[in-house]
Amino acid sequence: MKWFKWLAVFGVMMAVAGQAQARSSVPIVDYEDQMIVRADGKKLTEEEVRKAIIRAGTKRKWSLSNPGGNNVIRALYHIRSHDALVNITYSAERFSVKYHDSENLNYAKVDTPQLVHGQIINPGQRIIHPFYNDWVRQLVEEIQQALQE
Repeated sequence: MKWFKWLAVFGVMMAVAGQAQARSSVPIVDYEDQMIVRADGKKLTEEEVRKAIIRAGTKRKWSLSNPGGNNVIRALYHIRSHDALVNITYSAERFSVKYHDSENLNYAKVDTPQLVHGQIINPGQRIIHPFYNDWVRQLVEEIQQALQE
């Protein structure tokens, strides 16, 4: 009878662990077409926008590269065993930061509807560890600040 008790406890622990894993992922937030508006009204060139993105990414400890030119910067954030890779596209008027790839961040494309943090996640949506969205949000905020300098 003791083995049944331990089996039941193990089953409950596994169920809780599975729910905790599901709760740990959130929908990926992409920042598309962020308008570049300076407080002083000054218009920036594409080169000035590129330099602001590089300053912001460097300040936030992202590794930046320009994979193919054409106003695209690839940014990699590496911390311990986790990697987040985004593409930053830009013009003189707008910039976007979008998910490209990740390592050890629980990325998944949802196959069936799921309820995550009270939000319905539909098939085809992408989910990831919440730290990813925090890191990207901080990068976007830093870019917006650098664009004001």
